[in-house]
Amino acid sequence: MKNKSVCAVIVSYNRKELLVNCIDAVLSQTKKVDKIFIIDNKSTDGTFEYLKSKNILDEASMIKEDISEDQLIEQKLLNNSNEEIKVSYIRKALNDGGAGGFYRGMKLAYDEGFEWIWLMDDDGLPKNSQLENLVNYSTKYQIDFSNALVLDIDEPKKLSFDLRTYNYVEDIVENDIIEGDINPFNGTLLKRSLVHDIGFLKKEMFIWGDEAEYIHRAKKANKKLATIVKAIHYHPKARTVKSPIIPFLNFFKINIKEQREEIYYRNKGYIAKNYFKFKIYKDYIKYGLYYSFRLKFKDLVKVYKAYYKGIKNDFN
Repeated sequence: MKNKSVCAVIVSYNRKELLVNCIDAVLSQTKKVDKIFIIDNKSTDGTFEYLKSKNILDEASMIKEDISEDQLIEQKLLNNSNEEIKVSYIRKALNDGGAGGFYRGMKLAYDEGFEWIWLMDDDGLPKNSQLENLVNYSTKYQIDFSNALVLDIDEPKKLSFDLRTYNYVEDIVENDIIEGDINPFNGTLLKRSLVHDIGFLKKEMFIWGDEAEYIHRAKKANKKLATIVKAIHYHPKARTVKSPIIPFLNFFKINIKEQREEIYYRNKGYIAKNYFKFKIYKDYIKYGLYYSFRLKFKDLVKVYKAYYKGIKNDFN
């Protein structure tokens, strides 16, 4: 594999139109991507047939439903410069969440020897110069784990996710990079040596926290992380709900999940145990107060049980 070769990994589930837009954006990059892995987490919205209708997959391609193994379809597409790009479409036999999808894509790219692994969800859009800026600035500043600047796709002057104290693009004072703070996996570039040294994503986490765990693991290994300011990724605004611990007092807020909350709190427990042991007591107190003030004691028991599973590394 040639030096500085780049493989793109797009993880998708039930967003076929957005997936096609994302693929088109990857093919439109000013720096050629050498291969694209499309990881389909067993979508149920007709993604496979839609990709065929858009000539991303060959019309003669076939998959079988309800099987026990992942299915692979390989072919080639042309980018905007009329260069051939290898594409591998992996239809998962099991939907194991974003964490499982990115794990699969990372491992495939690593095993094939790529120097850089470029990661994104299907609902994001990389600006056409994103990859070029990610590679150039990561090389210039010797960054192991870099990320594009993630902007709200509906209001591009705003950031989609928390990034230090910044809320608007115009607030950013750094010239090239924001060191130590990133928003994976939205236009995220991993150096091969990083994956070699710290391993792959913890796929058992499923969703919510897998990216944070990987950040903490990289920092623990003294790897350099940074957001590349000129590398732009458009993405819907973050939907995390922050609520005050004490009702009607808008300070001391915490993140609350109301769907699949057991996964979220389990993953928080795992991260706290492995990287911030002092946070275990703080989290127990904060969530204990939150649910107690609202007289939601059954919910509190559920949160504590899930959190404890994470502490015990119980992902069954």
